[in-house]
Amino acid sequence: MPQVAKFLKGVNKILDGIRDGSRKVCEEHDLKWDDPLADVRILAGDDCKRSEFQGAEVAITFDGAGYEYLSMNAEEDWACELASAAEEFGVDLETVRKADAKQETHRERLDKLADACGLQMEDYASWAICFYKK
Repeated sequence: MPQVAKFLKGVNKILDGIRDGSRKVCEEHDLKWDDPLADVRILAGDDCKRSEFQGAEVAITFDGAGYEYLSMNAEEDWACELASAAEEFGVDLETVRKADAKQETHRERLDKLADACGLQMEDYASWAICFYKK
């Protein structure tokens, strides 16, 4: 039996971590902070049953800024951003890539959490991830 409540708590922790990291960067560079996940929606239980995500225990949708963090293209987009930043700031790209490779992506963290809670992660579309009972 999937542990949906535990999974949802973990998802919110991951999302809060993304927000906190974004907020910290903005504060360090004296930039105005906007919620990078303002468009992210989490559907569970009956909300999934009443949507196009029927059969899923949980669905996470994202269409704006959340796309940069959670979509199946997020890693490719991030690699491009790293390359641009390295060039702009004169940093060795290979050093940055090696350091970045040691970190789990947000999607990897979601997948591990899902597995630990008896769920299987599947991309529904480029703008949504569903989690199904194993």
